[in-house]
Amino acid sequence: MMPLRRVSSEKIAFLYSLITCNEEHQSSTLRRLTFIVPNVMKEISLHNLKGHFDDNLVNLYNKIPANAFYYVKSWINLDFDHKIQKDVSYDFDYTFYSPFVMDIEMTSIMYIFGKPIVVMQCTLSRTEATDGSSKYYIYQAKLPYDSGFIDELTRLKNKYGYKLVQKVLENQTRLIILTDQQTNDPIFALARKSEYVPNFTGYQFCRVV
Repeated sequence: MMPLRRVSSEKIAFLYSLITCNEEHQSSTLRRLTFIVPNVMKEISLHNLKGHFDDNLVNLYNKIPANAFYYVKSWINLDFDHKIQKDVSYDFDYTFYSPFVMDIEMTSIMYIFGKPIVVMQCTLSRTEATDGSSKYYIYQAKLPYDSGFIDELTRLKNKYGYKLVQKVLENQTRLIILTDQQTNDPIFALARKSEYVPNFTGYQFCRVV
């Protein structure tokens, strides 16, 4: 199944990611990314991304295999019926799979104006799965997402309109790094930038070159 997952490296493939808002009686998906991409994936130059990140981006690019670095632009959903309240929580879920048994650490770095402001690290859980005669492993990271950031975007949209939200998101990025804990080598990286357009969600993957 690995060849079907085009957002992948030699060791691991991206399956999906979700940001979910959990309220008292319902859950809403703010952003959903999957492995589904066009037959021909676009490319983006590392030079065009450097202004949104720190030196980690270039250092990572020089260390990681050439086929393991991707960029995704996603359009987030802020149009669900959401009331800012204390009992709302957000889940941040990244899921991958591989035919290899590994101990994998995920590092998530959030940037504002190219400066790192939040770093989260976790060890991915591993679950064995089968598909006919094939055996593979599901790797998953479930983290609490910063509710304050989403709530602030919602406030800005409701009070000042969507253009201010677009301006804020222009300067916010995230870098996701998967590291093999046995070798300490990076095996997959995803640079991410979010945008907002009213009543629209979607995503576009590019290979970083």
